[in-house]
Amino acid sequence: AKLLNALIEASMWTKTTCIVEALKAQASIEENRRAMVETPRMLDTLTSLASLHGVNDEEVRECALATIERLTCERSTRKTMAMHEGIMMELTRATFSSNGILDQFEENDKLSRSLMKSALKNLAEEI
Repeated sequence: AKLLNALIEASMWTKTTCIVEALKAQASIEENRRAMVETPRMLDTLTSLASLHGVNDEEVRECALATIERLTCERSTRKTMAMHEGIMMELTRATFSSNGILDQFEENDKLSRSLMKSALKNLAEEI
């Protein structure tokens, strides 16, 4: 829990992908996923990172979305994640723009687009 809280606090540093890469690494370990989702402010933090749209934020955003996708692989976390408005909004945005056309980031990466659709499907099943 101390590591996760430290990563949440450090996540305000978005000049590099170091912090969000650490979150993604933690989410890659199946045993960590539930603890991550249950850690206060974690989903808000991932939402904030996934919503960055500055010129130099693409890698941070991509990594945050990959972290969210990994967390949706854990069935026990899906209901909590599906009820988080920010998570659902960012997964939807990552998959489709407001006019239904895939946004520029996802259009360039079919695997990433597929992962976001899979994550959205995982969570939609819980609604």
